[in-house]
Amino acid sequence: MSLIEIINTIVVIVGVPTLIGFFIKTGKKLQILEDLEDVRKNFSVVKSRVDDLWADRTAPAKSPRQLNERGLAILEESKIDQILNKKIDVIEKDVKDKNPQTAYDAEREITESILALETLCPDITERLKDGAFKSGEDIETVLFVGAISVRDQLLKNLGFNSKEL
Repeated sequence: MSLIEIINTIVVIVGVPTLIGFFIKTGKKLQILEDLEDVRKNFSVVKSRVDDLWADRTAPAKSPRQLNERGLAILEESKIDQILNKKIDVIEKDVKDKNPQTAYDAEREITESILALETLCPDITERLKDGAFKSGEDIETVLFVGAISVRDQLLKNLGFNSKEL
């Protein structure tokens, strides 16, 4: 056997199993990626359902949502309505900039804008923290309650009616 034949035999003995192992590992990784995609899709469904349960604590799902007893207590204790009334123009402009086409779209944008209000208006952070503390809730819950409380006014300002929800 010549040196070339020996090298060729070694390459075949080592190389073929290495390539097979590589392809198997790559296949497993691709399967994992496909599985992760399924997990991502399922997680988004679960997140949506958890969000609905969270919202139902203070404003049960009806069309349109209305604050329940707990939501009204948070509204009163946190004074979120007073905070939002001072920022109503900022909220309205933010929602208008998103150009909602229906009352449903507008309601979603109102809620999203108010939940992001701490970022839009950092000057309200301390009042939000104080309101959350007084109501025994987190800031996001207080903002959600506030969004429900000013929704009808904002819908009217935007040319929609809450009865369209």
